[in-house]
Amino acid sequence: MNEKSSIINNELLGIQLKWKNEVVKCFLENHKEQQSELSHPFYFRVSDKYTSSEKKIMIVGQETKNWGKYSEEVEKDYLQNCSVEYLESQLEKKNNYKYNRSPFWGFFRKLDACGYTPCWNNIDKLHRYKNGKTEPLTEEQKEAFCAQYGEDKKSLLQREIDIVEPGAIVFVIGPKYQCSLEYSFGLHSVSNELFKLKPTPSCPCRDISHVINIGIPVIWSYHPNFLRFRKEKTRDSWFNMICNKITGI
Repeated sequence: MNEKSSIINNELLGIQLKWKNEVVKCFLENHKEQQSELSHPFYFRVSDKYTSSEKKIMIVGQETKNWGKYSEEVEKDYLQNCSVEYLESQLEKKNNYKYNRSPFWGFFRKLDACGYTPCWNNIDKLHRYKNGKTEPLTEEQKEAFCAQYGEDKKSLLQREIDIVEPGAIVFVIGPKYQCSLEYSFGLHSVSNELFKLKPTPSCPCRDISHVINIGIPVIWSYHPNFLRFRKEKTRDSWFNMICNKITGI
């Protein structure tokens, strides 16, 4: 890891652990019965390739599938290492992870082939387990874990964006994660604009840059799995729409 990557990843881990202590633990103190159903938090980090790239893009998914059961004992940097090692394994065939043929990772590879360098993040940092399978958080949990907090009133996602400085962000989360998106940017009580701009089958990716308003292109799209069984022409059109919206970063 080069020096720049090391500095960024240490900063990321610092805010991620602070979020867990100030937000997650606080929530679980009042909802102890829910700890047993939650996963580990998703702590992402960036690669050397990302920090040296001129075309950085953050891809934000929904939640991480089967991310292990919540525990105070797990090594924090282990979780952070896993995310970037998995990303590198899918883009560069590094490490010992199995090649993932899902549309989600196919999207990463297509962006990489077009000269963009993606980092991988998730809108919901934890997920639930139900009968041993990954389930989305409840709305109460989303509101708590995506909340803005601290003196500067920023969510964990906002703080992560500030640190890694992407040139564009693509939320591949679909309309069902609208509340997580709203809570992450403090829009849940002041605006109905996201509802008006949510993706639809006829318009699967929307430019929400003017609503999020952080000075870079921000796209809200369906998850690539949604397009899995649609015509190849439709999938290609969706990808081209995204590329057109982030051209020039």
